[in-house]
Amino acid sequence: MNLNRIIDYKNLSEKIEKWIKEYAQSNGIETLIIGVSGGIDSAVVSTLCARTGIHTVAVGMPLNSKPENTRLSNLQLDFLSNLNVQTVEVELSDTFKSFETHISR
Repeated sequence: MNLNRIIDYKNLSEKIEKWIKEYAQSNGIETLIIGVSGGIDSAVVSTLCARTGIHTVAVGMPLNSKPENTRLSNLQLDFLSNLNVQTVEVELSDTFKSFETHISR
């Protein structure tokens, strides 16, 4: 591991935002939809999507979640709502239980 290598995260994030925007434009995508789990991956990706300026919908989908994960997801959704991102929460536990019942027969 090269400890002398410095990563320019500002430049990297701008490159990723540009790539997302170009991909969406070249494929006729007008809305980005991202699930927000409360983890670092979805927090980073949802923030990058929001910063593209493309209409973004962030969806919290608790599914038998630990309270801490739900709390972190809600914090990210609150943060994103301040960036003009549409936020939605859909509780999936009952849907999953129904699905699980049908496939375990």
